[in-house]
Amino acid sequence: MKPSLRLYLFKTTSVMRRCITFRAANAIRIGRLPTRILEQLHSRDGIASDTLAAACELNHTQLQLALDKLQNQRLIERRDSAGAEHIFLTPEGRLTAGWVDFMLDEMDELLTVGLSEQEKQRLMELLSHVYENLRSEPLYHKSPS
Repeated sequence: MKPSLRLYLFKTTSVMRRCITFRAANAIRIGRLPTRILEQLHSRDGIASDTLAAACELNHTQLQLALDKLQNQRLIERRDSAGAEHIFLTPEGRLTAGWVDFMLDEMDELLTVGLSEQEKQRLMELLSHVYENLRSEPLYHKSPS
């Protein structure tokens, strides 16, 4: 069987998710989805929850469960502003989000060991293109009748 792009992408993302979960999420015991939220809040504190859901590519239920977990650990607080929920980091949340950001930056370094800056940039461009291809394709096709 000849190697395929999808096999390499699947294997890479599978290992990457396990590494991220192990290195960042498990170390602070919050899980993968809350880690993504903290990463977003670290750069955009006070974001509206619907904008946060879109940035993290989470549905409403996934977002609310993750926010509940973060709020129970006192890492975030929710505030209502003009009828929309906004999410803010607490002081402990800012420290945790900074640590998560550091861990994810380390992951980026691990992912690209041995690549030049030009190769890293090209890899990001190619993966971005693949991502856009997948986002524009419907998840489920109708089966031929």
